[in-house]
Amino acid sequence: MTDTSFEFDVFVSHASEDKDSIARPLTDALERLGLRIWFDEAVLRLGDSLSSSIDKGLATAKYGIVILSPNFFAKNWPKYELSGLKARQVSGQQVILPIWHNVSRDEVLSFSPPLADMLAYDTNRLSVQEIAEGILQVVHPDQHSRWFIQTARKAMLNLDKTDFHGTAYDYWPDGGIRNLYEHLLTFGTYVQLSRSFGRKVFLAGPHTDTTLNLNDHYSFGHYNPEFVQWLHSNIKFVLANAAFVRTTEKLFEKYLYTLTYLYYAAHQYLHSNPKTRRRLQSHYLKGLESRTIEPQYYWKISFVSFAEDKTDPIVKIVEELDKIADANRAASSIYFWIRRSIDGTAGEFFSLLVDVFKAYDGATYTNINTFKNWVVED
Repeated sequence: MTDTSFEFDVFVSHASEDKDSIARPLTDALERLGLRIWFDEAVLRLGDSLSSSIDKGLATAKYGIVILSPNFFAKNWPKYELSGLKARQVSGQQVILPIWHNVSRDEVLSFSPPLADMLAYDTNRLSVQEIAEGILQVVHPDQHSRWFIQTARKAMLNLDKTDFHGTAYDYWPDGGIRNLYEHLLTFGTYVQLSRSFGRKVFLAGPHTDTTLNLNDHYSFGHYNPEFVQWLHSNIKFVLANAAFVRTTEKLFEKYLYTLTYLYYAAHQYLHSNPKTRRRLQSHYLKGLESRTIEPQYYWKISFVSFAEDKTDPIVKIVEELDKIADANRAASSIYFWIRRSIDGTAGEFFSLLVDVFKAYDGATYTNINTFKNWVVED
């Protein structure tokens, strides 16, 4: 049975007495991480057959979480659910994810020696969030990287302790994407990122699996869409921890907020003005093909004060973005989205950006989308 044939990622087997203390909080945490959960109060409806609904959940869930507790050992329904999961386990599928809740190993051993021999999460040692994250990495191992998640957390917690690893000027924290990259090298390298992903990060362009060529003026890296999806999934995983977001929000505000807002606004202006976007894209592609594009090609549109036609939508967009950051960074953000529209990853990158923006400043995200008019074309 393939993953796509499962209606649910996990089935939660528990005693009703443990619903408030562990089952519901764990279910909520797993749903915030994007998992599809069979949980009785969320799935069952008035008049449903309890046994047939449970049988369906057991059959259509990829894994079964079993919350072992004194209450579980005393109940019949949880034992019925466990027997169904054991049947699949015997057939060769690793499906049971045990959680010990206020029980000792001896108590589990007395109830079921095979369960006592399985690696389990213990609520006396781990928080609900830590258990949920562990389950997620079991259910979707290809979508999450322990190295990336740990590195991202370390970076966010230490944005005020970075070193500059570039060769040009350091504009931290007011630089663009490249300046940010040169500071994030404090915590991890491109090679480590590439190895963690395990596939090609770029499908075309000047970069390899081990080297980023940032000085090729006549080509650019075409991201592998699967990499961007993987990146988004891992960052979303990190942001699902509300306590972590609260802890890092001041650092985000100081070091990353302006850049996030700038790239969000640049995307919205280009998306809302398709003729202008196509014009920029066509000019860029022709310049690459003829090898006539200037090394700092985005500077041209950043010089809005010298523009002959002040009504040109490009000038209007840069002027609006200049209110967020300087025109140089504004122009750079525009061409980031032009490149992403060419390699087909703009949608996924923007979804990632939205998740970051909403996690750290949901109120601003809501306000600018309620009142902002992004259209500048006639």
